[in-house]
Amino acid sequence: MKRTRISEVCALLFFSTMKKIFTLILFSIIAFNAIHAEITWSLSNEGTLTISGTDMPDFNYYTEPYWNSQKQKIKKIVLKNGVTKIGSYAFYNCNNLTSITIPNSVTSIRMYAFEDCLRLTSITIPNSVTSIGDGAFDRCSGLTSIIVEEGSSEFDSRNNCNAIIRTKSNSLIAGCKNTVIPNSVTRIEGFAFHGCTGLTSITIPNSVTSIGQNAFSLCTGLTSITIPNSVTEVELNAFGGTKWYNRQPDGLVYAGLVLYKYKGTMPTNTIIVVNGGTKGIADAAFGSCVGLTSITIPNSVTSIGQNAFSLCTGLTSITIPNSVTSIRSSAFDGCSGLTSITIPNSVTNIGQEAFSGCI
Repeated sequence: MKRTRISEVCALLFFSTMKKIFTLILFSIIAFNAIHAEITWSLSNEGTLTISGTDMPDFNYYTEPYWNSQKQKIKKIVLKNGVTKIGSYAFYNCNNLTSITIPNSVTSIRMYAFEDCLRLTSITIPNSVTSIGDGAFDRCSGLTSIIVEEGSSEFDSRNNCNAIIRTKSNSLIAGCKNTVIPNSVTRIEGFAFHGCTGLTSITIPNSVTSIGQNAFSLCTGLTSITIPNSVTEVELNAFGGTKWYNRQPDGLVYAGLVLYKYKGTMPTNTIIVVNGGTKGIADAAFGSCVGLTSITIPNSVTSIGQNAFSLCTGLTSITIPNSVTSIRSSAFDGCSGLTSITIPNSVTNIGQEAFSGCI
């Protein structure tokens, strides 16, 4: 009898547990469908994708947009009034998309929403939009016109510049091959022109002080860059893959008054003397230059970039001049041969792991 009761109890516990699991699964399915039910879509024979509803969900490489299997058929997108958000990766790699209508009900364009829309030629951002995610128009190489409607509290395209500028910070977050950077922009954000293959020349005004990561990388047609003396910080790979950089001779490459990179293979026992008047050392400027044994930094440099000297295992000592105020994260990471470093009291910011792995 005891064995029978134990078996019955175990069975009851098993079925009770399974019921809870089934209920949870059912609840998840209902919730999942409820989220997806907030938008509806249809694709015409002519290639017009029409989307209605409210809050478009975010997508990613694992949760593909509902129209993903049909994306190469999409030539035009019409978002109906009422849609409030364009989700992450929503129209990623829609290679045949040429135009989109964004209603003024939209307040948010999420990250990489239009990445790799190669044939998209123009975009108008309504003044209702208050948030634009990273890389929203990344590698949209066909763009020739970018307009932000007047009256936006967050963004503008001042002076018909063909770019999106974050108004309060005066930072340019997205440009195209026809962009003219206004002389009020102070920063070019990371990936702003990334993959803009039609861009051949750019003049950076003397209002700009910093250029973000990959800002012009893979602009394969970019041959001419005017960089003013006002620029003091250049982040990782800002000009990587451009004709401008590829045509530079091996050795020290300067971007204005910033030491951008050591190009080529550095010989062993190399001694570097940085040009007088240099204002900054860019991210990864000497990364993995194991042949570097000594460097002289002039008393004009104000910032040393992220990973600027990382894995320079041959570097044994360094004197940082009292003009430097910032040493960014991992600047000397992995400099295992470094036994002596002098940091002046002018330095007010030292990033995380700036001297990690230094003995």
